[in-house]
Amino acid sequence: MEGRSSVLKENPTSEMDQLAFFESIIASYSLDAIGRVLFSKSILHGNIPSPFAIEALACFQMIKIGLHVGLTRVEIEGDTSLVIRKLQSKGINRSIIGAHILNIRAICERYQVCVFKHVLRQANEVAHLLAVEGLKRNEETYLIGEVPSYAKEVAGEDLQQVRSTFPVDRNLAG
Repeated sequence: MEGRSSVLKENPTSEMDQLAFFESIIASYSLDAIGRVLFSKSILHGNIPSPFAIEALACFQMIKIGLHVGLTRVEIEGDTSLVIRKLQSKGINRSIIGAHILNIRAICERYQVCVFKHVLRQANEVAHLLAVEGLKRNEETYLIGEVPSYAKEVAGEDLQQVRSTFPVDRNLAG
């Protein structure tokens, strides 16, 4: 995800003051098992302590939305390997994103299957575009069954890739 950093104070006086905080946007995009867009969402956030926290919050949003729309088996893809590794690990996480990891794992227990997978940025282009454009436009979106107009072409390419990798029974797609 993209973020613009801003420093709280020029001459920090405490450990908390030394942190750079990020104004950012969390963007997510979801396809169902046959390649249809379930939803796309982007949420503006401020005062996030690290880019890793941004990615963890994105994962948190995805699993919450998945439950909300009634999914029981999910695979969450992220392009930040550190966050994905922490989510895949069974150990206690004491990092700055430890609380987010704990919350995500707790929600994952409500699914029949909840898997986290690291993907390259190129495989995450739709979410990346939603984040970049959302920051540029300073706007949030939540669309059911589609993506914003500026992301339709990239989403179409992603859909073609998914369908070529996992052929779809056209009778189910109806």
